Amino acid sequence: MVKETKLYDLLNVSPDASFTQLKKAYRAAALKFHPDKIAASGESEEKKKEATRVFQEITTAYEILSDERKRQTYDAYGEAGLKGVPAPSFSDRFQQAESFVDQLFRSSPTSDLDALFDSLAGGRPMGNSQRRLRKGRDILHTTYCSLADFYHGKTMKLSLTKKIKCPECAGRGGTQLVQCSACLGLGTIVNETRMGIVYQRVQTTCHQCNGSGMYIPPESTCETCHGNRLIDKKVILDVEVPKGVKPGYQVVFENEADEGINIIPGDVVITLQEDKRRPTKNFQRRGNNLITSVTLSLAKALCGGLLKIEHLNKKIMKIYVNRGDLANPNTIKVAKGYGMPIYAETDFGETKYGDLIIKFNIEFPKMNELSEVQYNMLSKALDPSYKPKNISSSSSSEDVSVEDFSPLSGSTRSSITRSATASITGLKDPAEATEEDSDDSDIVYLTDFPGFDAQAREWDAEQQSKRFKSG
Repeated sequence: MVKETKLYDLLNVSPDASFTQLKKAYRAAALKFHPDKIAASGESEEKKKEATRVFQEITTAYEILSDERKRQTYDAYGEAGLKGVPAPSFSDRFQQAESFVDQLFRSSPTSDLDALFDSLAGGRPMGNSQRRLRKGRDILHTTYCSLADFYHGKTMKLSLTKKIKCPECAGRGGTQLVQCSACLGLGTIVNETRMGIVYQRVQTTCHQCNGSGMYIPPESTCETCHGNRLIDKKVILDVEVPKGVKPGYQVVFENEADEGINIIPGDVVITLQEDKRRPTKNFQRRGNNLITSVTLSLAKALCGGLLKIEHLNKKIMKIYVNRGDLANPNTIKVAKGYGMPIYAETDFGETKYGDLIIKFNIEFPKMNELSEVQYNMLSKALDPSYKPKNISSSSSSEDVSVEDFSPLSGSTRSSITRSATASITGLKDPAEATEEDSDDSDIVYLTDFPGFDAQAREWDAEQQSKRFKSG
């Protein structure tokens, strides 16, 4: 909201008119009221004087409104706020306008008409002022999300304190600007010193107005910002974490950083990283894939059975392990389409997913967990040619006792998460499994994992290192 609209009314434009609109309006008014045109039309002397007065007023109006600093002062304080601002020499402007009209009537219609209006704006057209403004500093912030947050996506609230222009004085620092009395509006002061017959002139920035040529008297200082023009404001930003984005993804809020005087506010840049302090249970991410490990009994590894895994999507995955599927204790399988959502900048179409890589850890029976009869039955089932033999000492033999190797045994123990359920009786075929099914569960079919690729190797090395340290 502007304080008054008199100058805008003279040019017949609205207060929000652009520089191009101002230029066009002034061009039309200058042609209509130029004294030479009125004289050529044979009008009376009284009408010539009236046309000259109107021409002077519209020229002055354009002078002020085409200068960004003067226009801001006029919008805020009206013509009273312009008191003390050095006015341009009208005679020079009038001569330029006469030259313009003279060229308009005597030259071709294709003559360049913009030069006059650019010069009337002091060579600084308001429409280009935005290009000269530098951009302020960005505010950089890192926020941490769990793996589940990256999987599901979420919206977070971020509290931020930034500088804004004082709303009370619109960033002007006070209610009235006056011409600096120290530098007479020039912004600089020239000091002369005499050294014999030599005069030395030193130009310095005016200390009273800090080089602006204008200053705010103490009695007009804004009571809210105390003349600082800026105040602190706390804002809340909604940070959107799209599902499937990778660590390092940046959320940018354009022009939401600190405001300033004669600058374009910078951006607020939020970088998302995975919070390693809150690891997601038994899941790790590798690109668009997820990696997990499953511990199962020796009985299920050999004879098959049903396993259940709670996925990041909160569903229960029912995995049927067939007999012979697990060829070795470190077999790796893949559940296609059960990895991370694959982020796409557009939401068109169905969301695609990476794969879930599953490493199977076989849990062997503990010492004395099976009876002698079960051991004999197990040995006959696994190796029909096996026959227990009595161990006897001989002169060529030596009794050697062994003990657990603590780092290895510690890592082995830490990998066991459930007690052994191995039994050579009572197992059913996977097709006959009768475990109670959950309504919110998926039946998952596994495929062979094509080798121990770099992802699984890296993840397995990390797990082994953690177990070694914990042991």
